[in-house]
Formats: sequence, structure tokens, C-alpha cells
Amino acid sequence: MQCSKCLISDSHPFGVFFDANGICSGCNAFTNRRNALLPWNDSSSQSRLKHRFLENFQDLPNKAIVPFEPDGETWFVLEILTELNIQPVVVYFNTQYADLKYFELLSVCQENFDCDFLGFSIPQELIKWCIAEELACGLGHGRKLEIFGRYISCLFVAEKLDIHHVFSGPNQQSEIVGNHNYLVANQLKLPAILKFVTGGPLLPQVQQALNSNGSAFTTRFSAKFANYMLNKIHWHHLSDYIFWDSQNINDFFGKKFKVKPRDVNGYAECWQASSSALKLEYFDLIRIMMTGHSKIESYLSRDIRFGRIDKFGAQEALKRYLLKEWDLLGFSKFMGIDADDVLHGLDLMNKSKRLRYHPSNFKRRPSSYSISHHQVLFPRASKLQIKEV
Repeated sequence: MQCSKCLISDSHPFGVFFDANGICSGCNAFTNRRNALLPWNDSSSQSRLKHRFLENFQDLPNKAIVPFEPDGETWFVLEILTELNIQPVVVYFNTQYADLKYFELLSVCQENFDCDFLGFSIPQELIKWCIAEELACGLGHGRKLEIFGRYISCLFVAEKLDIHHVFSGPNQQSEIVGNHNYLVANQLKLPAILKFVTGGPLLPQVQQALNSNGSAFTTRFSAKFANYMLNKIHWHHLSDYIFWDSQNINDFFGKKFKVKPRDVNGYAECWQASSSALKLEYFDLIRIMMTGHSKIESYLSRDIRFGRIDKFGAQEALKRYLLKEWDLLGFSKFMGIDADDVLHGLDLMNKSKRLRYHPSNFKRRPSSYSISHHQVLFPRASKLQIKEV
């Protein structure tokens, strides 16, 4: 079933429900939030945020953690907190698999806001091994480690620096599918973080490999630690306090700091491309093959709700996106994985499951191709092999 207004369907991984008129919970929540919350650019929105915050807490905190969002909206969060005299500690994760746009956005925040910045990562080969395990087990969600790592990084800093508040930007649960009640702030707890944010817990073998890596940081990659810290601190989404408009927020600050959004192959310029347009493309391809639905549907549904496009135009944009030439060569170079192994993995997926989408257009591999390191993304043998070339 698909929403009568937007492109969200009942198979959305965040969970969605429909009213008697066939309108999805995301569209209904959008209308409710628009009527109840002040716009992000309203002159009194910050005072309203402060008032709502003080309804639950006696004072504003001196310091707060801000997860760096590579989609761009971190700059708005930092502006709000600094104007409220809250000292932000910006936390970022996994920069070795981020593109130049990610670093441009990070540099803008470092150059224009008086904040502390802390970065965390894990070894590249371990990251690739974890992604390979997820995909080889047929989960179709290769970004789970990256997303979970962003949250664990912030919780780890909160533990070590004894900071009790985290301020993030939009709550995707509330924005996209409406399964989060914006009237009750600070709802980011387990099991919701696993079900709606990361798409499920890490595989046991992935968690064991991370915990055995030997660093204090990777030992925190567990649902148990996340649950402990989320019940100890307060994780605030500013979209629960302010009516959020990701597109206009990023356009405003992009113009202010002279930054342009990423160009997503087959779609358009887009701020919501996470840490790399190439990663978005590849992991979205897997998602489409497994479920028949694209992450782009969420972007287009948001634009429908804001009146930036009608449903017919969104459907046509989605058709063009699905007919595009998939840049698997670009992804293989970016990740340092042989292009033949990427194609082999998709072929295995095609043979082992009843897929909803069968891609046929791939960018051709050039006659000369070199990479610095190599891993079989989907192992041909039962045991994963890591090779150096």
C-alpha cells in the first residue's frame, strides 16, 4: 500500500501506518507539526525552544554534544546552541570513508563556530569486513555500522566527559513516517534506536570483531552500552522543538558559507546524501533490489509535503532514477574494493533471493584499473578473505 499523498509505502523500514483515507502517518505528522511548531527561521523560535527545554530541566547545560551530520544541518544546530550560550562539543565518526563534500562541511563548522571537535574511527579493513558480513548474510543494510557508530561515538564522549545532553537536528522517525511523538521530547531510547534508526542490532560476529579490536571505543559497540547511556543522558532532536525544513535550512547556510550540495547520480543536487553520494547510491541499490523501494522515495515524499513537487512529478523523478546508469565503478574505487567483486556480490544476491528490482545499467570498467588494497565484498568461499595487491 502506498500513501495517497506521497510515495511512502507500508514496507518502509521505519514503520508506517495509514488512516481511513489512505494517508500515511508521515503526512499526518507533518501537518500536525507544521500547525504546532514555530518555523525554523521564526525570530521567536529559539526563545520557544528554550522555554520548552526549561519545562523539563531547571537550567540550560553549559556543554552539550552535537553529532556531526554530513547532510549539513549541523551548522544550524551549532548556531542555535552558541546563541543560547551552550558550548558544543562536535563529534564525528568514520572519516576515512567520507567524500570531499563531507570535509568541506566539517571545515565550515570548524572555521565559523567556536566549538571543540572530537573524531573517532575504526580500522579500514575492519570496516570493510563488517560491511561484507552484513551483505553476505543478506541483510541489505551495509550502512548499519556507520549509523550505529555515529551514535556510539556521541555516547562514548558523553560517558568520558560526563556530558548529559546531546542535541541533534531532525528526527527522521518523526519527519518521514511520523512514528515519533514530537510532543514528548527525549524519546531516543532502546529498542527504538535499533528498530528505527539503525535498522536492527549488529550481527553477533560483527559486534564480537569490534569488541575484540582492543580499543576502549570499540568495546562500546553494543546495545547494552547504548541502552545504559541513553537512559543516563538526554538526546534532543531540535525538530521536536522547531518545525524543521532540511532543504531550506541547508540552502540558507549553504549560501551563507558558499557551499553547494552533492550531486546524486540520476537524481539531482541533494543535501541528504550522507557522507558520500557514491555510498548512498550503492547501498540504495541494494535496498531497492531487496525491497523494491528506494531511499529517494523519502526525499521526494518530503518535497511533496512541502509543496516543492507534486506526486506525479515525484513518480516521474523516481522512474528516471531507477533507469539510471549505476556507478558501481566509482563506489568500488571509493571503498577500495575490486569492481569485479562488487558485481559478483550483486550477482550472488540476484541468484539467492527473489529480488524486487533487477538493475541492468552499470558503468563500464576501464581497461586499466588499480587499487591500493582489496577485499572480497561477497566472499566466493565460505570464509572471508582479505588480500593485499
